[in-house]
Amino acid sequence: MIIDRPAVNATAIVWTKTEVSGSEFDNITSPTGFALRTIDEWPRQLSRIAKLKLLKDNWDGEGAIAPSRELLQSLAHLLRIHQENGYPAPSRIVPTVDGIIAIEWQMPPRFASLEIARPYEGEWLIEQPGYRPEFRVEKWSPPTVSASWSQIHALHL
Repeated sequence: MIIDRPAVNATAIVWTKTEVSGSEFDNITSPTGFALRTIDEWPRQLSRIAKLKLLKDNWDGEGAIAPSRELLQSLAHLLRIHQENGYPAPSRIVPTVDGIIAIEWQMPPRFASLEIARPYEGEWLIEQPGYRPEFRVEKWSPPTVSASWSQIHALHL
């Protein structure tokens, strides 16, 4: 089976075709129809949250605002929900200069992005061939004391 995989260089993400075998890649899709490109991306993307926690204001040398601890906790909780439900890992998670977190799922020809500007609330953009771009707001609840909460704290937030 051929799947799309990103090859990352210093300036861009370049999509390449990679041949894989095994049923773990067969017929796995998210609710939006995005095909799962790899199972191994989750640990790397979840570890990215811990790295974002280290950002301080002016992280870019030009006055950028660091994402708040609450914003990062809400992102960690949402991504754990997605992972537990078998959704694909994001392609990238990046801070913006105004303290927002931008998350992207790049699976050509489909694309989805989520911007989290407030804890436990995000704005989605979903683009699929043959459909108009879809915009929607998603809200999720803070975790209760449970296994999920301990997993979030394991990220050292």
